[in-house]
Amino acid sequence: FAPTPTEIIVSAKGLTPVGKPVEPKPKIVDDANFGAKVGMHEGNPTFTQTLTAPKTAKPGKVAVSASVFFMVCTETACTPPKMVKVM
Repeated sequence: FAPTPTEIIVSAKGLTPVGKPVEPKPKIVDDANFGAKVGMHEGNPTFTQTLTAPKTAKPGKVAVSASVFFMVCTETACTPPKMVKVM
């Protein structure tokens, strides 16, 4: 199988995502498992997503949720891709 790119889905009632989520610059490595160059993040990378509110929005609180579709790899194996709700 091939490496699965990370996908982040952000939703908040009444708010609209602007563009795609922004990620830190990945480290590009030659991955022997896939026989290809892949981008990877180590440690605790921070991904961000800009959201806009409609001009008619009133001040208040909005619940924001995010789900991440990802896979985790070591030097010898990878977990199957999975979707996790993170907030």
